[in-house]
Amino acid sequence: AGDSLFIFWAGRGTPEGTDQSAFADAASAAANGIKLQCTTTGKAKLIAYQAAGSTFRSGGTSSSTVFETSVTHTLGVCLTPVGHAYWVDGVREPAFSSGYVAMSGGGLLSTVTGAPLYLGGDGSTSASVQNGIALQTRAFVVLAGRRGRTPAIADIDALVLALHRNQQALDRKS
Repeated sequence: AGDSLFIFWAGRGTPEGTDQSAFADAASAAANGIKLQCTTTGKAKLIAYQAAGSTFRSGGTSSSTVFETSVTHTLGVCLTPVGHAYWVDGVREPAFSSGYVAMSGGGLLSTVTGAPLYLGGDGSTSASVQNGIALQTRAFVVLAGRRGRTPAIADIDALVLALHRNQQALDRKS
């Protein structure tokens, strides 16, 4: 809907035998929302959904491992009207070195939803068990941006680095 969305997560996760949701508010293009998946190799992959027309857009897969059982990592994701970017362990991923990259599939779509954001899955079930990964979360931040104003990539670099160094940084009172 023209807004930007920033997500920061710190923790550990266990990759499964198939790509599974680490956090999401939509399981498929049947509803508006986003899904951040953990691949079988522990990489991050973003998918955005719009129910109208059952449309979706896929982001690239992180080059760095984000989800490991015994190693704590941080992940920053920024989704904007012009594209998206990933940061792993405080550093912007190489594929985004020149800034935001458009998601596959073309133009803008609306991911606005009133659905809950699930940690460790996407709310869908198989045999009455939620699909997803085992996820241990140390910090989780979600910020919505201003409509029509894409955040400067350097500002997000600074925010991610500050949160990576101190996950309680947003709790401080100035």
